Amino acid sequence: MENRNFTFNMGVSTTHYENKCNEWGKLRYKTMQLDIDGLEDYIRKGYCFTHTFKDVSADGSFGCKEKTIKNFKSTNTVFLDIDDCSLTAQEFYTSVTPKPTLMYTTPSNVTGVQNRFRLVYLYEQPILSNDTYKKEVQKISTGIGKIISDFSFDSTSVNASQQMGGNGTEDCLLLKSYNIFNFNTFKEYEECSSITYKKEERNDISNRKAVSYEEKEIKIVDKEFEREFWELTDNESVYKLLNKYRCKYPLHDATQVHEDKPYIYLNNYVEISRRYYVVKDDNGHNRAIPVKIKEGNREKILFRNALLRLKIDSEMSFENLLYAMVYERTYWIDNSDGEITNRILYKVAKGAFTKRDLYGINTSTEGQKKRRAITNKNGLKVNKAYCEKYDIPVRTMANKMRRYISNKNILKNYDFKKSVEENSKLLKEKKIKPNSERRLYEFMEWYKTEGIITNKKTEKHEEI
Repeated sequence: MENRNFTFNMGVSTTHYENKCNEWGKLRYKTMQLDIDGLEDYIRKGYCFTHTFKDVSADGSFGCKEKTIKNFKSTNTVFLDIDDCSLTAQEFYTSVTPKPTLMYTTPSNVTGVQNRFRLVYLYEQPILSNDTYKKEVQKISTGIGKIISDFSFDSTSVNASQQMGGNGTEDCLLLKSYNIFNFNTFKEYEECSSITYKKEERNDISNRKAVSYEEKEIKIVDKEFEREFWELTDNESVYKLLNKYRCKYPLHDATQVHEDKPYIYLNNYVEISRRYYVVKDDNGHNRAIPVKIKEGNREKILFRNALLRLKIDSEMSFENLLYAMVYERTYWIDNSDGEITNRILYKVAKGAFTKRDLYGINTSTEGQKKRRAITNKNGLKVNKAYCEKYDIPVRTMANKMRRYISNKNILKNYDFKKSVEENSKLLKEKKIKPNSERRLYEFMEWYKTEGIITNKKTEKHEEI
């Protein structure tokens, strides 16, 4: 039954987050009356949610202390968290029937690589006990399992004491059916024996079997590297692997350009930018220290980094890309919480390697914290390798580049049949810069001395 005006009570957090909430123990909730569109607004603003509970404080708020199964009061909503589904959110929504009232991707979702989303089922009758809540979760999941054979969900979804995050990121995909359910909707699955769910996996070594299915699409030649990768457990083993394979699997943070080329054309050039802070060492010399990324969706950042690396080197092997992900996690990602496991690195590398053609990446707008490729409105960049080889300051070469581009622009619009004064007037009328007489005299000197001649017969201007 569809009902766009149905209202219900729900616990809504007093704070909201642009990305994933990492302060679950500190959250405070207040019971609010919402409709489906109102819930969508709060989801997109990054608020967190839970059900309603007894024994709230005097101001009507409650937190983890009050939010227990024993203290559960009621709810009209059933939430199911789906992690690492074989289908994307859109594919899942298209496949299931009846469709959930509302469904949205979570901040850790990476479409096609790490499909993570949340299902919301809205009931016309209130659920008044944890046992009833658990039974509805069982019935819903069994029904979905009849359609999607490998369906599973996070184990935290089985109890009414759970709390759920919204998704305040720009990548949030939210789909609504406005369906309202009752206790008879999934009645045919009531006698089914068990719930299929999985606990969130964190241990790398014990989860090695969990990624075995992915290896069917990836042929790893270097079995020794593969074995050592899965055995990474501490800093010592990580640094040992990075040092052992640094020559075999070289890393480049930019498209390779020959050192004899003074300028780089950016239309086919990609560079991963880095952030550093500078400190003085014991000898008083400046030392650049990498700034590790700790905010935002680090898995997405790694995925974009992998795509950029495959654009830099399209012939890169899978082992080389996997090595690069270990390097990124070690030196450029703050993984002090241990969330970026070996399993996640493997999935990120595999997703980028096998589906690179499906993901367009705008190398001009990756953002300061997302390893963006450096852009230039003129389409050129100074080649630092050239400057180092010929001992030319980069700033000097940059100034020459800007002057060269400026002269080429004048050349396109300059009428050699007219005087400098007449050209200056014409350029000003067309609002083309530079257009001052002084600058045009400088242009004529460059035109005469830099190898540009006039073909007297055709009056075409050519560059030697």
